Amino acid sequence: MVRIQNSDGQYLARDPKAWSFSEDYTKAMVLDFSDDQIAEQLRVIAKASGLALQAVPVDPREVHESCDRCGRVEAASEVFFDGRVFLCGRCRKRAPHRSARR
Repeated sequence: MVRIQNSDGQYLARDPKAWSFSEDYTKAMVLDFSDDQIAEQLRVIAKASGLALQAVPVDPREVHESCDRCGRVEAASEVFFDGRVFLCGRCRKRAPHRSARR
C-alpha cells in the first residue's frame, strides 16, 4: 500500500468532486502498488506532464478508510464493507442491515 506524494510533500487526495493534493496524509488516497500498477502510472504521468510524483509506502497500521455515508475516517479494521459501501461504526448502527450477497 502506498500514498502518492508530489515534490512539495503533499499527498494525492480525492474529494467528492475532484482530485487534489493535501498536506494532511489522512486525506490521501491509499493505493495498492502492484494491483493499481502505480510504478507504470507514475512513469506515464511524468512523461506526459513532467509532474514528478513518488509512491510512499504506508505502514499497515496506518491504513484508513472513509465512511461513504458521512466521510468520517477510521482505521480500516473499524470500517464495515457491506459489498457496496464502507460504513463507520456510527453509520452502520443507523443503517438497515443488508446482506453482502445478492
